[in-house]
Amino acid sequence: MTTGVEGGEGQAVQLAAVRHLAELGYEDPWDVAARRAAAQHAEQEQLRQAEEFFRSGDVPAAIGRLKSLAEADAHSTAARRLLAKAYYLLGRFSDADAELDWLQFSGVEGADLALLRAAVALRRRDYATALDQARYAKDLQPTLADADVIMAEASFRRGDLAAAERACCAVLAHLPQNTAAPTMLAAVALQRGQWEAAADWALQAIECDPGRWQAHCHLGRALVELHRPAEARVALENAARLAGDRVAPYFWLVRLCRATGDGAAAAGFRSAARAAISRRRARAAGT
Repeated sequence: MTTGVEGGEGQAVQLAAVRHLAELGYEDPWDVAARRAAAQHAEQEQLRQAEEFFRSGDVPAAIGRLKSLAEADAHSTAARRLLAKAYYLLGRFSDADAELDWLQFSGVEGADLALLRAAVALRRRDYATALDQARYAKDLQPTLADADVIMAEASFRRGDLAAAERACCAVLAHLPQNTAAPTMLAAVALQRGQWEAAADWALQAIECDPGRWQAHCHLGRALVELHRPAEARVALENAARLAGDRVAPYFWLVRLCRATGDGAAAAGFRSAARAAISRRRARAAGT
């Protein structure tokens, strides 16, 4: 039979042992698990909020939330992934590369990251790197049509029309409704002087996505060569309306209007092109 004194002494010994373990840094595994679960829940909530900002188009707000998350947890690879994408969307390519480098040095790989690095390289006009990274993304995920799209554009920019055409066909084999591939095929046809084929590919792209300004621009250029100036002007004006601050549609509109003797319209489109360039420069300067 255990007396009250003996029981008290036993509890004292246990408390002393607990204090000793605490002094050594011991933590109750249940407490540790609870804290980890709470931290993971908080991280997931932050990521969810950042993704909501993405969906609403507020990319700067998403970056702010993700930077806070990355600073709070130096090992948060999910936040770094989204940060790289956000920086790319805002045209902050050096920042995007920095996040991608951090992920690479941390041993994080994936087809999506290779594809993003390829997209950054494409925007930087580093076509060799764009091709290399797009091919790597395809190695990791063979049915990744977006990698073929990047390979098509990079090949086209390098003047390799055959490679661009093959990449576009690979896209359409997996995604028949894709609009980037027929748009690029229209550009390839224009380079080859195949005006009817260019118009046909552009119309296919527009049918699937009426908002793709490049397809309207390619259609306008093909129609100019097919001696259908009125229809060409409509297509190019649609391209200009959809293209925002891109100047390519205005360039071709000026040429078309000059060729048809409409000097006043040519001057107006030239002024619109200058205004678009000014807006782009102001935005790049942050003003």
